[in-house]
Amino acid sequence: MTISPSLITNISLGSIGLATVGGVVYGSYELLKHDPREVKEFLQVKKRALLSTNGNDDEQAWKDNWSKYIINNTPKPATPSEVGDSAISQPSSAPKETKKDVWDLEGWEKHKSKSDTVPTIFKTTCEQKSKEKVNGIWADTFKQVVDYCTKEIDGD
Repeated sequence: MTISPSLITNISLGSIGLATVGGVVYGSYELLKHDPREVKEFLQVKKRALLSTNGNDDEQAWKDNWSKYIINNTPKPATPSEVGDSAISQPSSAPKETKKDVWDLEGWEKHKSKSDTVPTIFKTTCEQKSKEKVNGIWADTFKQVVDYCTKEIDGD
């Protein structure tokens, strides 16, 4: 059985295309790796804008993002199924708390119980994080700023 020339051509072209795409992706990463930029410079890629820290323009978005931050940074209590048959009978096998305040916000213990009031330290930290330099949209700092400090851009 022989392989048709058109199949060989298609496989060759597919391989060349895949190699080209891989090279572009890798090359982009290498270029940005050595040229970090401020988080806010990458926001347009995700069609996001920083929330305003002046006035009450974005107050509801701030509250929503603050609530999300609290939820994502507060450990959930262990359930009996996570611990074994009974959480009471085997307290030493309870999972350790893995989530914490990733930004180490000052006054976190006090602020986390008030999801309806966005603390100034949260807004200030958002502003500071948006000015940090990162290597691209895959950086944890970038993802955190998108989640907690931005809103969707209206329109195209």
